[in-house]
Amino acid sequence: MPAEFAGMEEPPPNHDVLVEEGWPTLTYKGNTTYDTFTDAKPVELSPGTEIYRIVDERAGNDGGFWAYEIPESKAAWRSDYAVKDDWNDNGYYVKHVVGKEGLKAWEGKVSGQRYRKHDGKKFYLKGGELNFL
Repeated sequence: MPAEFAGMEEPPPNHDVLVEEGWPTLTYKGNTTYDTFTDAKPVELSPGTEIYRIVDERAGNDGGFWAYEIPESKAAWRSDYAVKDDWNDNGYYVKHVVGKEGLKAWEGKVSGQRYRKHDGKKFYLKGGELNFL
């Protein structure tokens, strides 16, 4: 996988301070989610902003990754957002309109994911689309 698609190796330098100020953690219960971004910056989504999440029917509405628009196809979603089949079966999507309080989130480009090996060749999902948590 090309280096430009590699995930972050550690949280942003100001991560812990911003978590104390209300941003979500990128190390929830010891798990790393910062490595799913090539970069991440704190943003505050304005009231009225429409956001979308592709929902895995097996997990229900749980999960934290959202996008500003619905991908144009399943193939585009899997590739551009680097979503493996076993992570999400893309049953449907939900739309959320940010409330009057706004919403603190981490925004950045999706890192690539190693996908599978076939006939000695390694394949990956490139990522690169703007995503937030």
